[in-house]
Amino acid sequence: MAGPRRVTGVLLAGALLTGFTALGGQSPEIHSPVQALAAGIVTSARPAAASTPSGAPIPRAAPAQASAQQPSHTALNYGSWGAGYVADAPDGRTFTEVSTRFSAPAAATAPQSPGGGWVSIWDGIGLDAAHGAQLMQVGISMHASPAGVWDVNTPWWINEPTTPTVPNVLYMTVQPGDVLQVDAKRVDESHWTFQITDVTSGATRSGECSSCQSDGGTAAWIVEDPLSSTGSGQTGFADPGQVQFISAAAALDGGSLTPLPQLDWHPLLRLAGTDRQGPLATEGPAVTGGFTVGNVA
Repeated sequence: MAGPRRVTGVLLAGALLTGFTALGGQSPEIHSPVQALAAGIVTSARPAAASTPSGAPIPRAAPAQASAQQPSHTALNYGSWGAGYVADAPDGRTFTEVSTRFSAPAAATAPQSPGGGWVSIWDGIGLDAAHGAQLMQVGISMHASPAGVWDVNTPWWINEPTTPTVPNVLYMTVQPGDVLQVDAKRVDESHWTFQITDVTSGATRSGECSSCQSDGGTAAWIVEDPLSSTGSGQTGFADPGQVQFISAAAALDGGSLTPLPQLDWHPLLRLAGTDRQGPLATEGPAVTGGFTVGNVA
């Protein structure tokens, strides 16, 4: 069983997202999930994709659940961008499925930005630019008003890098505090399916992409302050408090899902790139159960 190790190299650069229409009648400036590019890697055009905003759930293996016997691991404190966990595929192998379950934050700290702030919570495959620059990711973005009230909760999927960065919205009502199950799976070389289930309400949305790419070198579970679509840096973090990945798992080469503690995983403490050079995330105390991101020092 692989244990945690510290991040020793430059991992990623940030990204930006240009707008999906906010729910609830609002159309604020929209910000993004991370785009996994290392410095010096050229952004490519977005592959053509087809999404299915609704329909029957996509069959997949049951998600691996956290166990009370799960080994202890390091909780993370937010840095200037957020924090998360990354697992590396063994040489010659690739991740083909990623899965997680977490609770959508119930409360937010009032953002410093006059327009409020954002947080994105997602899982994905292909994050570490040392293994390749294309990332398949699925998750949720939440906007907090200046008063610290969640007013936009939007599930999405995206295949990074894209120019412009436009997420594919999975239209579904998500309430703060709902438990979400998030899955992405590669069917063949460029065919992916993905699904978000609101375990609390029972609602499910699924989609697919017939020409999406990821080399599968890494799997990731991330909480972040995304970058502004205006290029002005980060959005103003809508601090969600502690986010616990109740379960986190990934599959290699089409096999069964393996819980994160049994993979070669490490904390993600920084993102490379000029827009995200503030304080690093830090490792907090050892905990058991789900993987925790938040202010837990």
